[in-house]
Parts: sequence; structure tokens; C-alpha cells
Amino acid sequence: MMAHVAPRMLARFQRCPMESNRIERTMILPAPRARVWKALSDYREFDKWFGIENWNVEPDIITSAKGLGNGVPIGITVATPEVADKFPGLTFSTFGGNPVSCAAALAVLKVIEDNDLKKNSAVVGGYFREKLEGLKEKYPVIGDVRGMGLMIGVEFVADRVGNKAAPELRDRVEIACFERGLIILGAGANTIRWSPPLILSKENVDVALEIFDAAISASRA
Repeated sequence: MMAHVAPRMLARFQRCPMESNRIERTMILPAPRARVWKALSDYREFDKWFGIENWNVEPDIITSAKGLGNGVPIGITVATPEVADKFPGLTFSTFGGNPVSCAAALAVLKVIEDNDLKKNSAVVGGYFREKLEGLKEKYPVIGDVRGMGLMIGVEFVADRVGNKAAPELRDRVEIACFERGLIILGAGANTIRWSPPLILSKENVDVALEIFDAAISASRA
């Protein structure tokens, strides 16, 4: 991206806070530009439609995709009139406005609203985070637990003194979980990213973390 956009044109470049280490997660660039936000973490992870709402920021541009269609391909870009009017005629796309994808997205939003799944994300996500913090106390190889709602990162390190990344250990834990019936996702060099469905229950969390606990214990040897 930096090869195509001059630094003076950017106000902020945000990497996914789940996958990168604590030093590299965010880069702030000194630019007198309006805020532009890439909404990687949207209604799936917080008790709000977009994670940025937790910081009372009003972005000029928001993008969303992935969970918006619950498996059906779709992506959206929403901008303030001030920004959008600067780019007239650039909304044409071969697949733009696909009626099937749009219908799927509307159905997803309706299910979230009707079942108050944003609140479930906050409540169950808080429980999930608390249990993961307990595992951090148990295992010194967990260097960090971070995230909000149902998007949580668990970072593996050699030890907490130097916080040296432990990618091999993370990979062993991922495989050990799979062998025990739990599919989890590695992100970045040494992090596990938990991003379960919005319908997750506390009982589901207990089952998953029982397996995760056993996998960490087995993988440390």
C-alpha cells in the first residue's frame, strides 16, 4: 500500500491487532488528513455495529465484508458525502449490486438485530476473555491476550522476560487442538485468533478452552 500512497496522504494505517506483535500492531503517520478506517473488526466482535464506535470516532470511510454475507461474497464501502462526492462515477463493478449477495447481507443483519447477537458477543466475549486470562496465568508461554467481544488474540512467546515470539509452539498448539476436535486459526507469526460465530454460548467456550488447555499442556513438551 505504501508503494502507491504517499505518507502525507494517510492519517493512520491500522494492522489487524490480533495477528501482529504488540510493537508492530499500529503505525501512526503524521498527516493532516481526514480519518479513514478499514473496518476489519465489525459487528462480529463488539456490542456495536463497528468496533471503531468504542472510541467515539466518526470515520470518513468504512469498509466491511466477510461476515456481512455469512459466507456469501459481498463487500461494502460507505463514505461521507464530502468524501464520496470527490469520486463520481467510480462505483461501477462487474459484480456490483449483486441481488443474491445483497439479499444475504440483509438477512444477516436482520438475524443479528432480531436475536441481539451484538450483545451476546459482548457478554460471551467477556466471559471468553476472562477464561483466557486465566490460562495466561497458568502458562508463561502465553505472552498476551488481547481483543474485544468475540475476536480475541492469544500470543505465544518463549517466555515473558524477553517476549520472544514462539511460532513453532503456536503451530503445535494449533495442530494439537485439531487432533482433539477443535479447529482454531493462527494469525501472524505467533498468535491464535479466536473469531467464533456470534451465536457462541458460554458452554461452547468451556468446551473449547478445555481442549485448548490440554493442547497447550501437550505442546510444551
